[in-house]
Amino acid sequence: MRSFLAILLALVAASAAMGEGDIVYVIPLTGEVEKGLFHVFQRGFKEAEDLKAVQIVIEMDTPGGRVDSAWEICDLILDSSIPVAVFVSGDATSAGAMIALAAEKIFMTRGSTIGTAAPVVMGPGAGESEMMDKKALSFVEAKFRSIAEIRGYDEEIVCAMVNPDVVVEKTGENGEKIVISEKGSLLTLTAPQAVRWGIAKAEVRSLEEALSQLGLGDATVVRLQEAWSERIARFVTSMAVSGLLMTVGLLCIYLETRAPGFGLPGILGILCLALFFWGHSIANLSGWEGPLLFAIGILLLGLEIFVTPGFGILGVSGIVAILLSFVVTLVGRSPVTNPSYFYHSVDSGDVVHAMGVTLIAVGLATVGFMLTPFLFPAVAQTRLGRRLVLEESESRGEGYHSHQDAEDLRDWVGARGIAYTALRPAGIAVVNGRRVDVVSEGGFVNRDDPVEVVRVEGRRIVVKPV
Repeated sequence: MRSFLAILLALVAASAAMGEGDIVYVIPLTGEVEKGLFHVFQRGFKEAEDLKAVQIVIEMDTPGGRVDSAWEICDLILDSSIPVAVFVSGDATSAGAMIALAAEKIFMTRGSTIGTAAPVVMGPGAGESEMMDKKALSFVEAKFRSIAEIRGYDEEIVCAMVNPDVVVEKTGENGEKIVISEKGSLLTLTAPQAVRWGIAKAEVRSLEEALSQLGLGDATVVRLQEAWSERIARFVTSMAVSGLLMTVGLLCIYLETRAPGFGLPGILGILCLALFFWGHSIANLSGWEGPLLFAIGILLLGLEIFVTPGFGILGVSGIVAILLSFVVTLVGRSPVTNPSYFYHSVDSGDVVHAMGVTLIAVGLATVGFMLTPFLFPAVAQTRLGRRLVLEESESRGEGYHSHQDAEDLRDWVGARGIAYTALRPAGIAVVNGRRVDVVSEGGFVNRDDPVEVVRVEGRRIVVKPV
């Protein structure tokens, strides 16, 4: 797809160079404004420069999304050497309003709206939201006021989209007082209202009409073709999906450690965590710090489990490294590849939010761990479960025996032997001249330490150090 797009863009650029007309580069913005969207816009602006486009048009219909991503796109628009216009075909609310206002000209279709841009955070109830604290609100309002000053908009009208306490009143042509925004409500403008109060350039019926208003009716239109990897990255980098991938990944890795061999849970866990890190990397939201910390955490946990006795500093460090890998990745900026940008753009809110999502994912995975013994029997009764769970059994009555003799091992209680391997707590011991699988009752037992059989539970031999 990308190679085909490159050939197509090259042909368009060649035709433009031959004098066949100007080029207008159109970037669609539909759906939520997520963290991965900035990378898409960044590539679009670069391709527009390579094509020597005379105009960039953002075709917008968005309910909003992440304010930090909108800031980055706004800075990209304000710093662009190519004029940028916005064609609002549906809604430009919340973060979308900020992006639209950063453009030099706004065109709106009938029925479209712009405004309602106060930043919100998720509240305690499902689907509820509440406005950010006054400090955060003041910061966003200052950003809107700065954009209004640069683009020549009425600052009070723009700020009323962010702050419900801002009251905007204007005087009509006949001297009557017109209340545009009342106290306690956020301002949202329709297309005619936006044109009347100088926010939108004109109300149009189509993109072609907007281009005609710009004097580019005969220009060649090139649309940004979003790569499949970018679409996946935009989906994966949303906080909800990121949290789900972490939860499922951790839960599946835990289930894999509880089962012999390596099977479906391990594969699914690795895929979920790999998709989590890969999506943020593709979207240019993180560097190699997250995957590196995760690998270090797994290594430390492996050393704790298989090399050192008990559970100490290596295990704790491993868990901390894994949690930090998620937080660093969710913050969405690399402190190594671009340190100056990282330290100037990341605030405590970003870190707290990333930590919150990580802790929720870990908490849900922990609940899943606890519910696993109860869920397995229920899952085994489903059609899919019957395909995954072995229903046949090899009982003693049918003549099946383990590798150990069919003798009654209860006579071994009180027998002494030597740990053939370290017991953590399971391992191998030599009892009555035979190597058998045992479980230590007293925790870790060093190799060659004497042990005594304290009880036998079926084929399970429990020993203690002596």
